[in-house]
Amino acid sequence: MDKIIIFDIDGTLLDMDERWWQLHVDMTRANGLPCLQRDAYIAGKKAGRTEREMMVEVSDNYDAVESYIKARVDHIEDKPYLSVEKIYDGVKELLAAAREKYEHIHFVTMRRRKEDLLWQMNVCGLDVYADEIVSAWPEKKHDYIAHRYNKAERAHMTFVGDSLLEHRDMTEMGVRSILVGYGTRTSDYFAKKGIHENIIHAPRDLIQCI
Repeated sequence: MDKIIIFDIDGTLLDMDERWWQLHVDMTRANGLPCLQRDAYIAGKKAGRTEREMMVEVSDNYDAVESYIKARVDHIEDKPYLSVEKIYDGVKELLAAAREKYEHIHFVTMRRRKEDLLWQMNVCGLDVYADEIVSAWPEKKHDYIAHRYNKAERAHMTFVGDSLLEHRDMTEMGVRSILVGYGTRTSDYFAKKGIHENIIHAPRDLIQCI
């Protein structure tokens, strides 16, 4: 049975911090809202706070806050913002190691603009590592995984990502799942959710785990 490894893209392979920040700066300015301090904003995101929670603390203009949130969703996949994302140190070494151990490497993301996603993967030099790049990855994974892979295939799969929901879904489906705590969620975040072990803190550390 061929072995498959699935990598979430954002927060696992690519550092989203600068994309988040540039969007925040531009969309607060466009909607006449105060801009948060960068460190506080990024820390809030990594702690799982919503945009709405953070913005209503600095503005009582709720219409502007809602407009800001919509604009952010509308523009988060624009190329100017994708272009500021960086590959985490050690990712290419990780993917090269995965190629030695797995027959198939898949990248997945909830992003919906496939053309822009493929453009970014090419610019970053990550497309050469992936046998398949999946966009519009559903929030609820059970049906997708059950339809796409049979039980025997799932027993030979590994998923790597930074989402606790995805981690739980994969585990329930019989897929080996590895959580990373260096991306959009931190180890402290996972600890508050009751996860204290088997969290990876750097891409190079994953090489020994996959």
